[in-house]
Amino acid sequence: MGNAADVPRDREQLLRNYGTDKTTQKLLDTLDIFILPSSNPDGSHYSMHNFNMQRRTMTNWCMIGGLESDDPTAANFWTPRPNALPGGAPQPFNDSAARNSWGVDMNRNNTFGTLIDGYIGASASCVSDTFAGPTEASEPEIKNELWIADTFKNIKFSNNIHSFGGYFMWAPGAYLPDRGEGDAVHANIGVEKYFFEAGDQILNRIKEHRNTVILPERTGPIADVLYSAGGNSADEHWYNRGVIAYSFDTGAA
Repeated sequence: MGNAADVPRDREQLLRNYGTDKTTQKLLDTLDIFILPSSNPDGSHYSMHNFNMQRRTMTNWCMIGGLESDDPTAANFWTPRPNALPGGAPQPFNDSAARNSWGVDMNRNNTFGTLIDGYIGASASCVSDTFAGPTEASEPEIKNELWIADTFKNIKFSNNIHSFGGYFMWAPGAYLPDRGEGDAVHANIGVEKYFFEAGDQILNRIKEHRNTVILPERTGPIADVLYSAGGNSADEHWYNRGVIAYSFDTGAA
């Protein structure tokens, strides 16, 4: 993996502490830990250097020509995709100056409780901040994450870290237009208690080390304490794989 300075901070701490901290050593000796340092590397790079409100991928689904697989010699190259724009009206989203307008929200691009399934909290507009993508799991970044989850069957816990907002949440994360649960039912009382107890331990450790606190009203199922987010990662892993999956929104006071 190279020198500790060459790897992201989370992995560096695991490597550096392994030889000196008994708790870290025990965790690494007894657990398989998978770290995706950045699930959206292109989008995060763009947000750091060009547009700090970028939360989406870099794929231009508005125009034919926004994908590597699009044929640049085709007659319709660099024209609006059918049904890709709000109201169907052509707009200049082939202009690089409009780059801040397109991209897919990866936390709406999973395969459970999605916009396509009828759940709300995601958009079909290619220029929305919550654009769900043209199909479920359309983005390579999501495909990579799902491949890991499907390949390594022993994964029992996951934590998807976002910024920012100061929330610590879990499934269910979406509801139907009538606020019905559909297939995204709340966990039974025993499992719900486990979600809360594990979350409480995690948040207490964060408070001990960083003196930051996630408020009680911002802790719980996504659909209860925040809003409906059709196609989110916590629902994907809990309902499809039985993984205790958290969504941690950093930014606590």
